Amino acid sequence: AAAASREFLQRQIELAEQAGFKILGVVPAHLALWRALASASPDKHAGTVAVMELGATQTHVAIFQDGHLRVARDLPIGSGHLTQAMVGIAASGGGQATMDLAKAEQIKCQYGILAEDAAGSTEDGFPLAQLSALMRSILDSLLTELARLFDFYKVHLHEGGVGRLVMCGGGARLKHLPEFLQEGLGLPIEVCDPVAQLPASTGSALAQEEGSRLAAALGAALTQDQDVNLLPPELALRRRRASTTDQLRTAGLWLGGVVLAGYLILQFLIWDAGLEMRRRQAEWAKLEPRHQRYVTLTSRRAQAQGVLRAVETFHDQQPVWEGLFKELGQLMPPTIELTALSVAPSTGAASQALELRLRG
Repeated sequence: AAAASREFLQRQIELAEQAGFKILGVVPAHLALWRALASASPDKHAGTVAVMELGATQTHVAIFQDGHLRVARDLPIGSGHLTQAMVGIAASGGGQATMDLAKAEQIKCQYGILAEDAAGSTEDGFPLAQLSALMRSILDSLLTELARLFDFYKVHLHEGGVGRLVMCGGGARLKHLPEFLQEGLGLPIEVCDPVAQLPASTGSALAQEEGSRLAAALGAALTQDQDVNLLPPELALRRRRASTTDQLRTAGLWLGGVVLAGYLILQFLIWDAGLEMRRRQAEWAKLEPRHQRYVTLTSRRAQAQGVLRAVETFHDQQPVWEGLFKELGQLMPPTIELTALSVAPSTGAASQALELRLRG
């Protein structure tokens, strides 16, 4: 089960919204850390693994068994407490210099976890043995809390206990800290760098140096809409409604764009068709007189061919008058005077036969 105070969540949401962000989900840090670890090391899910994020003011610790969350604790100890422990000490050698917060942070990043028998002093004259003793009190408290949590898990939940510890967060890169925890807990210690699994184009120098610091952020992004989301129901509902409204608005804009594009395409096609029609009409205006002349000449030619065929038919049907007159002149007596002569198709004979009629 995962739960959080409504007032606490509301404060975080208001701060994020004031910064201009839109909250899509609230993910428990322990689950976000595990998702980042699983993404960075997908082949290391089996067994019992403890994930620790050492932040500035607190440490998140979660124990997972074969990928399932079994125990989660938030320890009130962070890397910032190591810095605070060194603030105010005086430099050796009789000087008046005292350690401020910026100087303490610089020394912590430069030297890391100092050995108990550290000798000498820093460049500014602060004794390393005193710094080590101040750090050890904080680190011993962290070791004690981790050992209690691991013993509780071993006794009450699992016989085998924790098999390894994976560190992440801003304090995971502190020098000599993994070795110190490994010696104190007797467990293999690893430092998780989920950024190393991202595409090479995102592997900036800052990401390579601070990759473990981004574990919770990357895990929260990976767990969105997949795991536990502690966003208040009314806010989640409002987000979903806003998302639905945005989707409808986007769909309406797309639909309007498609309709507008279709209308513009149709208008273009109509304009193009009108342009083509006007071009064809202009061509026809040039060709129409020649076409009319062609039609007139074709009609006249047909009429002439009809007359020609009639003349040829009439010519073919005429007898040879010169020979006919000679024959008639020889056959008819001189006493008969020819007064009329006609030729017509014969009614009783074949269609090609002619009938000659004489009167005199």
